[in-house]
Amino acid sequence: MRMTIRLKALLVSLGSQKGRVALVVITVVVATLGAMVAIAYAAAFRMAGDKVVKRYGIRNCRIFVPGAVEGSDALGLDMDDVRALQMQFGALATFSPVYVGVGVPARSSQASTSLMVVGVEPAYLQAATDLSRLRLGRLISDADNAQGRPVCVLTSRAVGELFPRGGSVIGQVIQLGSARLRVIGVLSGESAPARATVPPSVAVQRILGRKPLGLIAFWVNKNANIEELARRVRRFLASRQRNSASSGNALRVVTPGDMRRHVESGYRTTVKVTLLTSFVGIAIAFATVLLVMLSSLTRRRNELAIRRAMGASEKDLLRMIAAEYGLLMLAGIVMGILGSLPLDSLLRARASVAPFDIRHFVRFDWALGACVALSLWLSGLFFTVSLARVILRKQRANAAGA
Repeated sequence: MRMTIRLKALLVSLGSQKGRVALVVITVVVATLGAMVAIAYAAAFRMAGDKVVKRYGIRNCRIFVPGAVEGSDALGLDMDDVRALQMQFGALATFSPVYVGVGVPARSSQASTSLMVVGVEPAYLQAATDLSRLRLGRLISDADNAQGRPVCVLTSRAVGELFPRGGSVIGQVIQLGSARLRVIGVLSGESAPARATVPPSVAVQRILGRKPLGLIAFWVNKNANIEELARRVRRFLASRQRNSASSGNALRVVTPGDMRRHVESGYRTTVKVTLLTSFVGIAIAFATVLLVMLSSLTRRRNELAIRRAMGASEKDLLRMIAAEYGLLMLAGIVMGILGSLPLDSLLRARASVAPFDIRHFVRFDWALGACVALSLWLSGLFFTVSLARVILRKQRANAAGA
């Protein structure tokens, strides 16, 4: 009963200050919205670099020539480069040509879709344990590649798209481009794209056709330094190029560290600006709340004096003020959180840093967002009560002097 009376008195008090209430709530909503988005997404984007590296392989490096990716024969790599690399650095890493096809039509007995097709050497798959964890079946073998067997290993996402009704997948035959392939394995990991891994011989002869080799992948052994090996590989390949003046400059060796730096640099400026804007908004919101409270307590001097005369202590008055402004700030924070919900899908839709699509890695960190919201509310309450204590003591001193 006593709590109900206090709540009614609180609502009546707030109802008599509609303009100030609206101003406080609006500023807190804007500050909360900015803080939730900026701080939570700053942390998410920072973690996205590590997640990209984990997805592409923590010890996985790539060699490519931009001109060859665009279809230029003059600058392309070839199988002789792969064999030379394996002979020179075979004790430190496992090298493989990579034949890639994007958007290859695929059809099963249950559904049709399009898949990424990747042709890599079996030895590379066996070395790259982070990328080739099996859920079912087996990986591609040397015999599969040597004999050109029409087999493939699918990712979990590819299985979901080709076999939406479920059932046994191993042994099923799918149409991939113009080739009919038998599924021999399924990789674990839900974040991997819809992809079919095939022997290089099958990729070249049956699906993608003969074209310049634009990409070589190598998985670095644990006893080797990734960055140092990448520099040695680049120098070695540059010395092999027929036209070293042009090809050597075009050749790129991308390490996991390069991937992480590339993703983080793509959002570094945006995150800094967003954080700065957020902090400015929070500062303005705090200043607005404190100024509104100062004005309110000045106008309510007579009301506070009457409450003192009726026996209210300074602690009672501070409790009343904390309840009023705590409720207002809480309402603003809740509205700000609700307002940030639509931005989750909007920002994720824009979360792509070429050539790495990181939309699957960026998630709103709700635990961090909740901590930010709670910190805003407690900080606002602390500053509000601190300023109110100073004002009340000054009013009491003036009243005593009068």
